[in-house]
Amino acid sequence: LRLVGSEMCIRDSGWAVRATAERDGTTVRARWEVELDRLDFDVDAFDELRRLLNATRRSAQATVD
Repeated sequence: LRLVGSEMCIRDSGWAVRATAERDGTTVRARWEVELDRLDFDVDAFDELRRLLNATRRSAQATVD
């Protein structure tokens, strides 16, 4: 996943993961956020929690050209 002057956002029920990056000459400004609307996940919400962890992993692997 490459980010330059763009934003990646993955949302689901109760959470969002965002990664942004921009370059200005030799300066790179990047931001990575995880927003949680709740902190508790029931045992039956395992699939949703797995989607959150996968989205977090994917956004953390972003690179800037």
